[in-house]
Amino acid sequence: LALQAAAPTRARPLPLRYYAVADDSAHPEVRQALELALGPLPGWRPDPLDQVTEQARPDTWEDDTGLCLAEAEQRSLGAGSAAGGAAAGDGDAGRPASVPGAGAAPYHQQRSPLAGRCNVWNLLWSWSVKARPPLSELLVWQRVNHFPEARQLTRKDLLKKHLMMHGGHARLGPLFSCLPTTWVLPKEHSAAADALLRACMGVEPSVTQPAGLNLWIAKPVCLSRGRGIRLVRSLRELEAGPGGSGSSDNPLVLQRYVTNPLTVQRAVGAACCQGYKFDLRLYVLVTRFNPLEAWLCSEGLARFATLPFNLDESNFSNRFIHLTNSSVQRSRAEGGQVPHFLASAQPSGGSKLSFAQLRPLLVAQGVDWPQLWARITDVVTTCLFVAQDAIPACVNAFELFGFDVLVDTSGTVWLLEVNSSPSLSLGTPLDRTLKPKMVRDAIAIVDPLSFDRDALAEVLSRRTIPRKYGEALHQVGPEPNWFTCIAPSPLLDKLTKLRKPIG
Repeated sequence: LALQAAAPTRARPLPLRYYAVADDSAHPEVRQALELALGPLPGWRPDPLDQVTEQARPDTWEDDTGLCLAEAEQRSLGAGSAAGGAAAGDGDAGRPASVPGAGAAPYHQQRSPLAGRCNVWNLLWSWSVKARPPLSELLVWQRVNHFPEARQLTRKDLLKKHLMMHGGHARLGPLFSCLPTTWVLPKEHSAAADALLRACMGVEPSVTQPAGLNLWIAKPVCLSRGRGIRLVRSLRELEAGPGGSGSSDNPLVLQRYVTNPLTVQRAVGAACCQGYKFDLRLYVLVTRFNPLEAWLCSEGLARFATLPFNLDESNFSNRFIHLTNSSVQRSRAEGGQVPHFLASAQPSGGSKLSFAQLRPLLVAQGVDWPQLWARITDVVTTCLFVAQDAIPACVNAFELFGFDVLVDTSGTVWLLEVNSSPSLSLGTPLDRTLKPKMVRDAIAIVDPLSFDRDALAEVLSRRTIPRKYGEALHQVGPEPNWFTCIAPSPLLDKLTKLRKPIG
């Protein structure tokens, strides 16, 4: 007996955990990234039932600010409030081709493709916000990767409103000024026209630019991958360009252009004009709102332009100088037309570097990386803080956000946008090294509860198949049950016949 007591008890193996994926036909990399992230881990399996692939929506529809979806819903409802709209999604997100106004049900009336399905997985990772099962159908321990109302953070106009509401604090006020002056056209056309006019007279809205320069960047909300983006210097120039100043069907974001971005130089000691512009893609995991619980990934992507940065007026239309979108720079990256520090990086990322690859380059230029990272952390935390009251708590939800920030030569960190489904494309060795590891670490923090699916099915079957009317009781334990059924009974049948109809 003593030996038996001293012997270690064999731990019961945990039940398998299952993950479901809802992607679309244009973005199979979502499923591939999840397979690479969870495939090597013991105890994880793809759910054999709840695997959904939607038909990709029209290529012009995009979710990275949520505005297209919002405008569609507002039009279908006949509403025009700034707060109205559908949930936000991501810059490369897919959505079914049924768009309001095209003979299909409006977005807010379309049923989730996961509604009414098995839904016995531990984790659901969906690309489109629409591919989220009704939360009321979920068990409390199941986790899905989107919060309801996340658009409060990912829509530029809503985030701007939340930042302005908190901007009056004397000591912390600068923290709430991390978004360059931004307008959504045509809704804010009058305010934007006034800002452009005042900027021409030297009244800076947010970003300080050289004297005589009044440069803004215009981005169509409903286009992705850098398409339609252009630099403008006046409202007249904006209205004369493709797409004009936006419309209710095709809104436009107009943002003050940062003319002094921090650049990576060709070599240590090279002239500043030889530097290459970049922005940073940060991965931020939020596991709850109210109270806020969030995690910032120490790895991410620095996305580079492939031609040296300059403010020569003749180059304002050169996308390889001013835009850092990987899809814009892909042609030059695939042709090897990139600076040496990108071409020699291992693993290769095309026009991208990991933070581990970027850090020594910036340190060699005199950048204090710990101090810069502290500023980045402050900006991310501030944005999450201002939006948290507008995002309801949800025990089932978590979300991996993609924060895009730009650093200028003074060390100021500017927020460009927040994406609710950052791209999981695996097109380069760097992507295949970084993104699955990042997703795996995020899921490890979420740690969906393991449960026995067979035991759960048995319990649910007992709860969903009620005892028949008047059915004999099952005996519990060795002793007989003291209760005897007296209704229904022959006497109740006789009494029922005597009942007079009411009224």
